[in-house]
Amino acid sequence: MVKFVLLSCIFLFVFRVVSLRGNDPTFIEKGYIEMSFKPNFVCFLNFFFLYYFLGQPYLWARLDRKPNKLAEKRFKNFLHSKQNSKEFFWNVEEDFKPVPECWIPAKEIEQLNGNPMPDENGHIPGWVPVEKNNKQYCWHSSVVNYEFEIALVLRHHPDDPGLLEISAVPLSDLLEQTLELIGTNINGNPYGLGSKKHPLHLLIPHGAFQIRNLPTLKHSDLLSWF
Repeated sequence: MVKFVLLSCIFLFVFRVVSLRGNDPTFIEKGYIEMSFKPNFVCFLNFFFLYYFLGQPYLWARLDRKPNKLAEKRFKNFLHSKQNSKEFFWNVEEDFKPVPECWIPAKEIEQLNGNPMPDENGHIPGWVPVEKNNKQYCWHSSVVNYEFEIALVLRHHPDDPGLLEISAVPLSDLLEQTLELIGTNINGNPYGLGSKKHPLHLLIPHGAFQIRNLPTLKHSDLLSWF
């Protein structure tokens, strides 16, 4: 059994909604100062992880394990109840929808008695391998060749950082990295890659494209920069 504890504030105070323009202290403390471009902006279906499967490097797709309808209703009622000081208990074996046998929980997920614990949203983040015979990931599997253990990756040209190149990169070089999929059939193809007759899809490692000449991290400066 997993318990979720939500405590209300012990003080009474008057509050008002304001637009905060200072930097988040957590952001500063953890040193999040190297900005990079994130393609596609949304959609976890295009979010990947490189790890081993069947003894070789494999592309894994994001798949969160979610609670079933009864457990989700119970959890929402708890969140909206006024008795927020009470504990919420999860039964991981009974409260969650089944996942494929090859599903694995994401790294650093807290565990209790060998079971991965849900996060504050009631989900258990995880991964499933992208296999060729899975129609759901047909475009995703088009960027990898498991026989030769390579993937099509968009990255900076090694001799000229101002240029980009499409490379066949060994999967072993991408192990334990997260990546994003872009291409003809992904999120409306904002980058105009390929065509219906000749679709083109590529992987981009997160953090590959650093944002240069970034202004100071102030609200007003960032607004004018964009």
